[in-house]
Amino acid sequence: MERTKLLTVAVIGLLLLNLLTIGYLVLRPAGRRGPGQNGPPGGGEPSTVIIERLQFDSLQQQQYAQLINAHQDQTRALSRQSVELFRAYYGLLEADQPDTARANLLSQQIAQNQREQAQLNFAHFEEIKRLCRPDQQAAFNRLVSELSRLFGRQQRPARPGPVRADRRALLTGRQVQTWMARRYVGWKAHLKMPLSSRRNSFITSSKSEITTTMTRIQLTTAISGLALTAGLLTFMACKQSTDAVTPSTSGTTSTSTTVGTGVPAVYQKIYGATDIYVEGTNIVIKTKGRPDHKSPYYQGTQWESTLYEAYNGTNTKYAVNPNRISEFTLTFKIPMNPAVDAAHAETPLGAIGVALNGVAFFNQYAAQRAVLTNEINGFDQYAGHPQQQGQYHYHVEPTYLTKAKGKDALLGFLLDGFPVYGPTENGKTITNTDLDKYHGHTSVTADYPNGIYHYHITAEDPYLNGSGFYGKAGTITQ
Repeated sequence: MERTKLLTVAVIGLLLLNLLTIGYLVLRPAGRRGPGQNGPPGGGEPSTVIIERLQFDSLQQQQYAQLINAHQDQTRALSRQSVELFRAYYGLLEADQPDTARANLLSQQIAQNQREQAQLNFAHFEEIKRLCRPDQQAAFNRLVSELSRLFGRQQRPARPGPVRADRRALLTGRQVQTWMARRYVGWKAHLKMPLSSRRNSFITSSKSEITTTMTRIQLTTAISGLALTAGLLTFMACKQSTDAVTPSTSGTTSTSTTVGTGVPAVYQKIYGATDIYVEGTNIVIKTKGRPDHKSPYYQGTQWESTLYEAYNGTNTKYAVNPNRISEFTLTFKIPMNPAVDAAHAETPLGAIGVALNGVAFFNQYAAQRAVLTNEINGFDQYAGHPQQQGQYHYHVEPTYLTKAKGKDALLGFLLDGFPVYGPTENGKTITNTDLDKYHGHTSVTADYPNGIYHYHITAEDPYLNGSGFYGKAGTITQ
């Protein structure tokens, strides 16, 4: 537990250091860089330097401009999210008794935001590298080497003194860490004292300084050249980081599942798959889409003798629909290392993910994107039903799985690669107010001890997924 807290504090400290360094690089006055001070190799804006050093032709420059625009949009979204998270995090200090659970959750979300920024910037430089012709690859490697040395230099210490929100030049990394440590100790000590005007004044003043600084950083990250500078700062960190989204090593696979080499254990929990294997950066999961539990919808099928069961649920309005369960060959191809996608594409009608037993997850809509109010009355005792072609699926909590695995267990994955969990977490029933508009949040889970964004199934509409995929979706074919 203590180790987790220390790691969380370390991640937050690094994020602050990165953000403040970015602000310093852009906000300090032009012309004040002396010999030996940091700046892009050869001088000028980062985009101009890259074009000149790599000798991009006119077509490459156009393609590069498109990359920059797309990268800026995604960077701005993550930067805004970062500022909001920090404001919420330090805003907790206004309470007489800060909400520790909320603070832990926010710190985990801050850490996830930092990982997503690193992944985004790393992917951006991979795209720049792909733009290079073979004869430009050596120049790209030299540029990366120079930039990694440049941003790895230790900043010259600035004059000690109190932090002022109206300073033109922000502090160096060492001073920021010292200031944050002192502020934290001060806040913690004052929160143990009785309420007083002195304490309230101190907290209000401290929060104002942080809010002002974060606002300046938010404005800074909106500048086009800064997006590239941020990428340069995090590029080497991403290369050296070992804090990837790493599943635990425990898993369960049915004997009928063929598992390929290198498949992480968490995916082997999809016991209803016929095949699971790695294909490039994706996990491929093949299933027959048929539930392993009994259902009234097995009546009149080849599996009726073993799997038919009359409805015995609690819905007094239940009415069996005319469809019957059929078997399909479904192939889900999902990212093995999912990352946030700024587009947040809308979920389609049809399969949007796969449950552990190989059954498809559908979104919160019936046909024609109608609400599920009437269709729910056709769900069997395990909360699923087949559509017109016979594909069985879940729109809501798959009660067969939550009874067998637990209300807080991993239940499957959506097409964007992010996991789906049951309706409880740490002993608490999750409601829509605990989740974002995509119906998920970031926290540590039993399968992802480093934390990951994940969806939760709830008892309220939209049940499983909200306003689109959180990450970039893979594919489903049959």
